[in-house]
Amino acid sequence: MKELTPESIQEFFEVMVKANADAWTTQTSYFDAVVKRGTECFTALADARVRSLQEMSEAKTFNQAFEANLAFEETVREELGRLQDNNVKAWEGLQDSCETKRRKTIQDDLEICRTRVEKKEAIQAAETEKQQATDLALKSFADLVGELEGINPSAESLA
Repeated sequence: MKELTPESIQEFFEVMVKANADAWTTQTSYFDAVVKRGTECFTALADARVRSLQEMSEAKTFNQAFEANLAFEETVREELGRLQDNNVKAWEGLQDSCETKRRKTIQDDLEICRTRVEKKEAIQAAETEKQQATDLALKSFADLVGELEGINPSAESLA
């Protein structure tokens, strides 16, 4: 379980804010492009409709007017098909981008965890070394006291 320390909470919020900001930027870019493509498409369709209506009004026969309208319908199919294809590609690009960023975030989180584990291991190794040094110092002190007692016996040992 993750330790709840002020640093870990702050780090969590920093990662979350960065991830949300990145997601917001990516999604905003995607939707701006969708609106731009849609606007361009429907502007082109409006222009094509105006031209077809002009051609229909200038037509001398019903067949000419009908052909002008058929040409407009073909333009509509082409433009809407192109818009659909571009939107699908953009959607797939958005999904790929989000997946890439998600994987990057996971990798970053793993690196943070590895760093924490390494720090904990280093602290534990230092504490173990410190304990071993303390134990060795105490043993040496006890040996020294034992030697001193052997050289200078106390009054109790004489009695």
